[in-house]
Amino acid sequence: MLVLCVSFATRASEPNSITDYLQEKSGGKVKLVQPKELSERIERKNSVEVDTIVSEEKQKVVGYRVQVFSDNNQRTAKAQAEARQRNVSVQFPNWSVYRLYKSPLWRVRVGDFKTRGEAEFAMHELKKAFPSYASEMMVVVDNINVTKK
Repeated sequence: MLVLCVSFATRASEPNSITDYLQEKSGGKVKLVQPKELSERIERKNSVEVDTIVSEEKQKVVGYRVQVFSDNNQRTAKAQAEARQRNVSVQFPNWSVYRLYKSPLWRVRVGDFKTRGEAEFAMHELKKAFPSYASEMMVVVDNINVTKK
């Protein structure tokens, strides 16, 4: 059940939520009664929007990443890509790990490196940590994320 009550009082501020918007437009006070679950979902949505704003502060430039997985097996590739992404993320939390799908290939790529040398060093560290993945690893040119200055 959703109940909307409006009473008149003035408030001068920029709207940050639907209640703020309604208060500004009506020139009054808004009391919103809603289920707890709805409030939680709205809060989660707002936190996603904050993450989106943070990611917009990055820009794409040509750089390098280390590819640690590439496969087109329809039955197993997605699960293997998820497992490798998880394993690398746990071992190297300071590097971004990307799981990509472009039909028919699943790929996992690591890092946002500006130089080939940085990517080769990272590949060396990855090979030490994951020797079973070593034969598949290679440095690739990719659009990387860098923070705007």
